[in-house]
This record gives sequence, C-alpha cells and structure tokens, in this order.
Amino acid sequence: MTLPTPRHCVLAMHMVSSKFRQLLATPEQQAKFLVSFRPRDNTDDFKAHKHEWTKLQAESLGMQLVTKYIGAEPTFEESYRRGIRELHEEYGVSALPVQDTNVELVRPLWKKPREEILSLLQLFGISYISGLLGHIITHEFLLEQFAWYDSHHEPLDLLHTVDLAGEYGEMHSMVRDCPLFSVTIECEGTENKVHETKYGSYMYIEPGTLKRVSK
Repeated sequence: MTLPTPRHCVLAMHMVSSKFRQLLATPEQQAKFLVSFRPRDNTDDFKAHKHEWTKLQAESLGMQLVTKYIGAEPTFEESYRRGIRELHEEYGVSALPVQDTNVELVRPLWKKPREEILSLLQLFGISYISGLLGHIITHEFLLEQFAWYDSHHEPLDLLHTVDLAGEYGEMHSMVRDCPLFSVTIECEGTENKVHETKYGSYMYIEPGTLKRVSK
C-alpha cells in the first residue's frame, strides 16, 4: 500500500493502520512506501505539494519515498495509470487509494459525509496547512485531460460550489504533524504567491525553511 501526503491521504493511512483501525472498525493495511506523483521537468516547482516537504514526511513516517513522474502526454490520466502499473510491477504494490489493474482500491473515506471527514481529522489530531487555494479544476480542464469526462457531461458550477473537503480544487494541503509522524514538520517564513494558468489563477504558499521538531 502506498500513500501520498495531503491531509485526507494521511487520514486514510491512520484509519487502516494497525494502531488505529480497531477504533473505527476498518480493515488493516500495511503502508510500506510513500509515493509522490509529480511533473518530471519541474519537480521543485510543483506548487501543490513541495518535494522537500514530502521528503521530510517520508522520513517522519520511516518510509521509503518513491517518485513517479506524470505529464500531459498522452494525458495526465494515462500518465497516472502508467505510474500505478509501474508501482505494481517494480515494487509489488497491491493496494493504493486509486483504482487500476492489479491494484486494489483502498478508500476508507469513500462517500463519507464531509463533516465526518473533518471530525476525523480533528479526532486524530492531524495538523496541516493549506498550501494551495483556488479553483484550478475547471470544465475545460476536465474535457482536455480525462476521457471519461466528455462534452455531454453536466458542467460543474465550480465558481459557485465549495466542497468542504476541497474536492473541486479549492485547496491542497500538506500535513505538519499526526500520530504516525516521529517528528513535527515546521515551516519558518512563507510567502503567498499567485500563479496564472490557462484555466485560471490560484494562490499558493512558497515555504521558507523546513525543519524537524522533536515531539
């Protein structure tokens, strides 16, 4: 099982871990790798989840960090699928919070009410920052990148819709601390920046110095 590091992925990891699964009656899964999907040509400029932060998270979890690169060729969807297939072939990964051939879908948060998810984040004491804000997922983006989303799909009214879990691209997060971390990750000095894309603009946090803090 492999997991990236936004707040909901970290929450899912807690829910299936041997330490906490009995609390919520969820099936146990053992996470062995931390996987980062990121662009090949601008690793340091991946604004949603900074690479240095991800490396510290892997270290705090005591896990190996595996990086798989994604891109627009032929589509982002297919590049993710290719990376997932490679995880299965190269590392024997059998479960992931993403559906694909030969890889089991693990989704303890599936269809849970948003308020319950937020309560679970508080219950586990998962501390995070929202590192990217803005409606970066648009109708045009979905049409261009995903084969399943065609012109007959009902357009999403993203300008007037807010999802409490950020599933429409309202936010991306990075976890600072949680019960499974051996150290807390602190960030000294941040700068708010705005990035323009052909789909619109969004604000992101440029972190300053990252450091480990003993618990």
